[in-house]
Amino acid sequence: LRLMKFPQNSLYGVWAQAGRNRRVTRTFFPDNKVQTNFQDDGEIDVWGYYDIDEDKIEFTDIGGAACVPRGTYTFQIHNDTLRFQEILDSCDGRKVSLLNDWVRQTGNNDKAPVRSLSVN
Repeated sequence: LRLMKFPQNSLYGVWAQAGRNRRVTRTFFPDNKVQTNFQDDGEIDVWGYYDIDEDKIEFTDIGGAACVPRGTYTFQIHNDTLRFQEILDSCDGRKVSLLNDWVRQTGNNDKAPVRSLSVN
């Protein structure tokens, strides 16, 4: 995924949280799977699916430190910055994480683990 080039306005790829004391990455795959790493330790902490409808995105966590309810947000990509705005989400952990700027990771300095994600 790191070596693949996607259009600049694409959600696909690895994003890191900007301005945080710890490195948090979120990886969006073209097959609507998403994974999150909280500690930059090589372990995937949350995984699941996302669905997009225009500028809206719905997250469905299915594993790890998952939130049972779905969360719905709008999103906007400007250059290499991704921003979410909550529409409806009762999961405080996901809200706290998502409502910060995310920066697209490119090149060899990208430390996010990329694994084959098996979700059923």
